[in-house]
Amino acid sequence: MSAPDVPAVPIDTAADAVAWLDAEVPSLLAAAEYAATRTDGSALFGLRLCRVIQWWLGKRADWPTELAFAGTAELAATRAGDDRQRAIAATLVGRAQLHLGRREQAAARLERALAAFRGLGEQHQVMSLLSDLGQVARLAGDYPRALEHFDASLGELCDRLRSDEMIWVTADHGNDPTTAGTDHTREYTPLLVAAGVIECLAGVLVTFGLFTRLAAGPIIVFMIVAIVSYHWENGYNWESRGIEYPLFWAIAVFHFLVHGGGRWSADALIGREI
Repeated sequence: MSAPDVPAVPIDTAADAVAWLDAEVPSLLAAAEYAATRTDGSALFGLRLCRVIQWWLGKRADWPTELAFAGTAELAATRAGDDRQRAIAATLVGRAQLHLGRREQAAARLERALAAFRGLGEQHQVMSLLSDLGQVARLAGDYPRALEHFDASLGELCDRLRSDEMIWVTADHGNDPTTAGTDHTREYTPLLVAAGVIECLAGVLVTFGLFTRLAAGPIIVFMIVAIVSYHWENGYNWESRGIEYPLFWAIAVFHFLVHGGGRWSADALIGREI
């Protein structure tokens, strides 16, 4: 219930909500800074608020405010004495500094967070931070180092792969970033697949158009399960681990479920389509 002297603000549309949030960002930051000075459980309010509002600030490209919230989160986590929360806050600060082009400071914070999460055994955070460090290296023009971070991140992900999961990695054609010159050095698109037994087999069958409809079903079911069990709570955008990417693949594979492999498929070659 609102305090008597604080009138409720009517929010009837998305535009109203956007306008309210834009107007209240300074007040939210002040509240987070005050909470960070407390010694009770409310000290972590700044960190939680930063994580909630970070996506919004990213869409606004308001990097200085993002860094201010992240700094407040780091102060709150330090006062709370929680190693995991400190690692989360260091990640937020590192990403904010990266957005501001401060690559060395960003790398130092992200490396600190990486070491902390490795010590805590949180492999999904380790994988995410390796990806962030790869981005730092890429922006610095250190492409070999960026590829090393990507390889390490992919290795962490493969180590966590369950029997009912699958990874597809592909890329565009063009120039190999480790090769001098401007002539195209990659005209073929690479495709790497890491998967559990069922999904790997289904992926291969759809790729070659063999038993296409039969193979498409498990892939669609897997994508729907992934959306419902993990991605849904993160919203739509893939950058925030939302449903965009698995939804794309579910729709793409649904085409094969309905239409089959087509005239150039293995099904057409053998004259039988299931």
